[in-house]
Amino acid sequence: GGLCLTLERTCEDCRTVPSREIKTAHLTHCLKPWHCVAGNSVRWDTNETRNLCFKLHYEWYRIRHHLETGENISEYHEQVSERRDQAHLIPFDERTFGYCTGWPPKYRPMYPQKIYTATK
Repeated sequence: GGLCLTLERTCEDCRTVPSREIKTAHLTHCLKPWHCVAGNSVRWDTNETRNLCFKLHYEWYRIRHHLETGENISEYHEQVSERRDQAHLIPFDERTFGYCTGWPPKYRPMYPQKIYTATK
């Protein structure tokens, strides 16, 4: 066989990596979170791809939520990591932290004045 994209002989399925090990991601394949993609409205190529995209979207909304509220964003807290890894089981409105509402879902934009700053 050929080489992986990483030029290694044995390829790791990155879609199954625990989310706490993901450091960066490009969301093009998953669609942008602000498109408010509900799980059944897209034909995912595999369940692994869908689950990874839901993990990445969940994290994106979680960071947005913390940016607006100023709550502690303890990234590596085990409970957060476990919840993110089960994002495909979380109801859509919870997974998007309420930023996608209605049907079809519409994105609630972020407003600069809502961003929490430590000086407030």
